[in-house]
Amino acid sequence: GLTPAQVVGLEAVFFSGFWVMWELPSGWIADKIGHARSIQLSGPFAALGFGQYGLSDQFWQFCIMELLIGIAQGLLSGSDVALLHESLSATNRADEESSWQHRIMAASKRSYMIGALGSIAIVHWFGVAATLIVDALIILIGIPILFRLTEVYSGAQRTGNFRETLRAFMGNFEVRAFMQLSIGISIITYFAVWLTAIYYQQLGITVLAVGLISFFKQFAMLRLSKWMKLRRFQYRHWWWLTGIAIA
Repeated sequence: GLTPAQVVGLEAVFFSGFWVMWELPSGWIADKIGHARSIQLSGPFAALGFGQYGLSDQFWQFCIMELLIGIAQGLLSGSDVALLHESLSATNRADEESSWQHRIMAASKRSYMIGALGSIAIVHWFGVAATLIVDALIILIGIPILFRLTEVYSGAQRTGNFRETLRAFMGNFEVRAFMQLSIGISIITYFAVWLTAIYYQQLGITVLAVGLISFFKQFAMLRLSKWMKLRRFQYRHWWWLTGIAIA
């Protein structure tokens, strides 16, 4: 029963804002305690956030759940890429990083496709809230796998001073510009997910149709990424293609 304004406000203030404010400190925390440990800590926060989300029905409860999910995302964001880079570098396989990134992205798109189809059945039989509870259960199943991750470098081998990290960030124009652009694109695309759901509901589009739309969207993204990889697109091409897509 939330209004569109409440949905957008919830996401803007309690998820995107908290995620952005938490991103830099969480990176420093990951450097101190280790990237594997940071990823492991994100699991329980995410499971609790999604699970309680599915059991909540009040706006203030949603706010708390968004904070928990924001913490989980902050602990995970960057640590996963850093751990992959460090692991490959430690085994003299740094040249395989791009290939592994593509594999991980492809696997995530396939999981989204499976989730889109599975959510149709879950919503039909158990309701929308059940999809969030299933999310939590899947994360709980994956937590033991997270604790099999091993650290490559100790915290002493990484950045140890948060003020120095912040000063280096503020003094680098390219890093600031890239972060602002990335945040802008992320917010625009993330909000679109929530706004289109409201728009679908207003148009009377069924949950079955939404699930199928999500499935084919992920399928198109998977095929596009493979096509661009085969065509050997450079990173500079992504920016104008992203701009065209958003427009």
